[in-house]
Amino acid sequence: MALTAKQILDADDRTTMTITVPQWETDGDAEVCLRLPDALEEYEIHRSLPADAGEDEKDEAAAEQRRFREMVTWLAHCLIDPATGRRLFADDQIEQLARKNPLALHHCDVALRSLRARAVDEFKALVKKYAGTASDASGSASPSTAATSTPT
Repeated sequence: MALTAKQILDADDRTTMTITVPQWETDGDAEVCLRLPDALEEYEIHRSLPADAGEDEKDEAAAEQRRFREMVTWLAHCLIDPATGRRLFADDQIEQLARKNPLALHHCDVALRSLRARAVDEFKALVKKYAGTASDASGSASPSTAATSTPT
């Protein structure tokens, strides 16, 4: 039987990862929780980031600063309180987060990239699984890749 809207909305489908960040240890606790953003949050993150200047970007220092700001913005959206699931940092705290130990920030970034890579691999497996399974002549309701969207 197919899932109901309530079952889908109640499903805990957000991938999380708890990591230890020694640079942030307080009272013997150094764990932080990262969670991939939902689809709307991911759209908002991309919208809030400065445009990538790409090959036109001549100043390497400016390019590095833009990449660092992008990393910190992603972390601000993905570091969460595991008890509530809410973001630890509001948008107006991104600048403060950017002033933290760069090694700690990069530690979190590597973990987040790993989490995102896993999600991309899962997406690619789904695409492969459903490739070419469009509805047959009998009108069966097989999934169709034409109706899927690609996450960014």
